[in-house]
Amino acid sequence: MTIDDRNFRLSRDVLPRRVQAALTLDMEARTFAGDAELTLSVERPVRSIVLHAVELDVSQAEVQAGMRELKEQGEFKDGVFRRRADVEGKRNMDGYQAIWEHVNERPMVYPKPRYPQPIFMDPANYEWVPVEGAPGVCEKLMGVFTERRCEARFLRLAPQARLRASGRKIYFVLTGDGQVSGPVSGQAYRRYTTVFSEQEEETAFDAETPTEILVFGLPHLETPAHYAIAAE
Repeated sequence: MTIDDRNFRLSRDVLPRRVQAALTLDMEARTFAGDAELTLSVERPVRSIVLHAVELDVSQAEVQAGMRELKEQGEFKDGVFRRRADVEGKRNMDGYQAIWEHVNERPMVYPKPRYPQPIFMDPANYEWVPVEGAPGVCEKLMGVFTERRCEARFLRLAPQARLRASGRKIYFVLTGDGQVSGPVSGQAYRRYTTVFSEQEEETAFDAETPTEILVFGLPHLETPAHYAIAAE
């Protein structure tokens, strides 16, 4: 679920300090499942904690709790929440949206599209470019998107090459074998191994066989969005 640019910033009262995720990938269905453990610092008492989620579901516990509370105001029927006439609020709305808004205590606002059409990129038509300071490592930069600098790229490692990976990124091994050092030091990687690197962490991939990795750079959320102001 998404909200508009004015409100998407997470509260500064609850700060993430560390995220540890274990994912199981289903390549045939193109889905994943797993668990995530978050270490948070709560600066002051809060009624709720808001997390970013893209194409992720509100937890079952939140859904059930939200449904129980909303049933005091109306009923769920055929996927629609129908609010009683004597209760303030929109009469009929999508059931999941009603739960989301109730849980998050704010209306859901869908963002305006950044790109009018889908973007199709053919990696075969991109050239491999050597990565400076990393002998035996090349990359195909597919693109960097929006002011939050989401990015997608492919990396190729020759045997015995080392890739020092930093920043808030997800690394998905397409081919190859080797070792990973850093927060998950001493573990082997192979096809479909996925590594998440947090902003302050540094991970290294040491290739034993020719390796290709798909990398997704996650959005930069540490800087608030603002309008440009001319210097006086």
